[in-house]
Amino acid sequence: IFPHTYAPQIGIIDPNSAAAEAGLVTGDIITSIDGEPVRLVEELERLDAVRTDALVRLTYLRATPTSGPMGTYLFYESRHAQ
Repeated sequence: IFPHTYAPQIGIIDPNSAAAEAGLVTGDIITSIDGEPVRLVEELERLDAVRTDALVRLTYLRATPTSGPMGTYLFYESRHAQ
């Protein structure tokens, strides 16, 4: 997660990490953890600090680039990972 961005965005360093194995990719934006909305990195850090179990349900957005007459558009789809 890159803390210098406004939204909590995923950055995968290790392709064998739990995040990568759950299907997350660099650029995914976390929108909730276990149903709790997350808008800022600080909210993600606060929720992560109170977690006691390792398994969480993430909701995130993934952009799909699509070419169009004015350039490339990003369409976001909501997804889940555990």
